[in-house]
Amino acid sequence: MKSNYFSGACRRNFLNIATIALCLLILFACKEKRPAAIETPVVNVASTAVPKKIEVNNSVSVVRQVPDVPKDKVFDAILQQYQGKVVLVDFWATWCGPCRQAFRMMTPLKESWKDKNIVFVYLTGETSPLEIWNKMIPDIHGEHYRVSDGQWKFWGGTFELEGIPTYMIFDKNGNQVQRFTGYPGNEEMQRMIESLF
Repeated sequence: MKSNYFSGACRRNFLNIATIALCLLILFACKEKRPAAIETPVVNVASTAVPKKIEVNNSVSVVRQVPDVPKDKVFDAILQQYQGKVVLVDFWATWCGPCRQAFRMMTPLKESWKDKNIVFVYLTGETSPLEIWNKMIPDIHGEHYRVSDGQWKFWGGTFELEGIPTYMIFDKNGNQVQRFTGYPGNEEMQRMIESLF
């Protein structure tokens, strides 16, 4: 009688391992490579001062230091820097597929608003690996903050973040006028933002 080595539990284990190996191969083979010729500059700003011409936010990415204040004051300290401007805050992560898709979808809207009084503030935590974050943000024009896990968890509880991307829109007076999770589409985003100009 012949023994069958690929039956029962052995066969399932082999198929599971083969499936995982294939998924990893596809994942690493499909990594998007960006040509160096089209990279956008990233400006590292040591202070928290806002550039006089905020429209620069639509053509470069600015990395900001997280304000050195207690964690319950960080969000307000970030917002205070943009008084007099419409502010779109985006809670996101490098590993979030819907976040990345929303960036691509929103590009034409951001281009149409480049001469408007609006600032895009991108907030992420340490679950976004620093190296990957640094590679991604040149293509995401706006003001970028990477906060500690403790700060991110504090915001998660305070703002009841149910998922990412989560957006908050503030008018020129600093009043929150919208808050939603998931990208609503360009038409809805355009309607909400342009009502504030």
